Amino acid sequence: MSAPPTPCVDTDAAAANSRWMHGVRNELNTAMMAAAAARRLLQNGSDAEALENIRRTEAACQRCAQLLLRSAGPSD
Repeated sequence: MSAPPTPCVDTDAAAANSRWMHGVRNELNTAMMAAAAARRLLQNGSDAEALENIRRTEAACQRCAQLLLRSAGPSD
């Protein structure tokens, strides 16, 4: 008796998807950490430092948006 056929897996596509997900997660983590730092800095009256963290949050969100836009294809 022979083994059942294995499903065809596109390893290049799977690797690309994995890298894409890693990038999205990194940017979301960066945004969350910078926002949390900004909140704490504002609570402590450090407005200038908080503003820098808000800029980091915005930049991370922009990079995440670019990743999402690049992933959009005809099937999306």
